[in-house]
Amino acid sequence: MNFLLETLQLIVMSIYYNIEAFVRLFIPLKKKDVTGEIVLITGAGSGIGRLMAEKFAPLGVSLVLWDVNQEGMKETARLVKEKGAARVHYYLCDCSNKAAVYRVADQVINR
Repeated sequence: MNFLLETLQLIVMSIYYNIEAFVRLFIPLKKKDVTGEIVLITGAGSGIGRLMAEKFAPLGVSLVLWDVNQEGMKETARLVKEKGAARVHYYLCDCSNKAAVYRVADQVINR
């Protein structure tokens, strides 16, 4: 009997989520407006972090960049300023070190 109820639940949930996905195809969720917000990006010296910073730059946000690569962060800061970022702050931070994260977080808060 339990197997029958679980199978019925699976079928009902599958139908529900498929209908929800179909509706969202035509009525997408409203995107969050981040204008004026502070965006912290870790690993901003290269790769995905740099790409995220470049995507957020023209949205009118204050960017806070963290990375262990100081030169990479400087390059990212230069790129995002060219793309229209109003305020960019970058800090040397090893996110694998809990004490360093708290120390740099205090620097960001007190700035």
